[in-house]
Amino acid sequence: MATPQERRQLTKSLVRLTLLLVLVGTAIALTGMLHGLRHPEDWLQWFEDNPKEGAGVFILGYTISTVLLVPGVIFNLFAGMAFSLLWGSFCTWVGTVLGQTLAFLTARYLLRELVVSLTSERYSAWSAVDEAISRESWKVVSLLRLSIVVPYNFLNYMLGASSVGFVQYTVASALGVIPSTILFVYIGSITRDIGRVLSGDVPVAGPLGLFVGIVGVFILLGVAWHIARITKSAISDVMGKDLDHVLEEEGGDEGGQQEEEVALTTIS
Repeated sequence: MATPQERRQLTKSLVRLTLLLVLVGTAIALTGMLHGLRHPEDWLQWFEDNPKEGAGVFILGYTISTVLLVPGVIFNLFAGMAFSLLWGSFCTWVGTVLGQTLAFLTARYLLRELVVSLTSERYSAWSAVDEAISRESWKVVSLLRLSIVVPYNFLNYMLGASSVGFVQYTVASALGVIPSTILFVYIGSITRDIGRVLSGDVPVAGPLGLFVGIVGVFILLGVAWHIARITKSAISDVMGKDLDHVLEEEGGDEGGQQEEEVALTTIS
């Protein structure tokens, strides 16, 4: 009979194999479905002509791109151009949730040692953040998602190597990315509308309509910036020290880095 340690190792091996199969299968599927589309106009036209298939392809593409650290804002803007605001926001949110969950599992079961090493090297005081996560997982993960201090794709991997539990990470992250998702999809939709007006494809809905749309973008950007400032301050309060100072600290002696790796290796 297998020992508990052997069963855990077998489980990790199965998860690693599953993750690899998902990534490879998704890449093959996307390559086959989008073969022959060489220009941006062709992509947009294909998504408009095939809304259901387009949604599936978009979600798959967003998922695998998140794991590969491709900036998600590209997909957010594209969703606004290819879909309606509501449908584009929904598809983007689904792709975001799947991608960040898969990246989390990849960091925890496939690339854990590498992520721990890189995080410890780049942020020598990351243990302070991880300690705050261990105390208030839901709150800290939600605040980190709302803030813009740590790049979104890298945060997926860093949290995968932290002490946060899978359920806390998944739910808090899914809710925390909603504001930014809607914001950038909206910017994409406004960009599409302006492009159509300038090209003469659709008539101008009056100067006031265009002005309101553009002003709306700047208002949303201002709100997002304000939320980021509030959340950064809230995270600093939870940790008991300034978040910018924590994330800007680099280097440190070898003993400090070893303690950091121990803290990051803990799984709740």
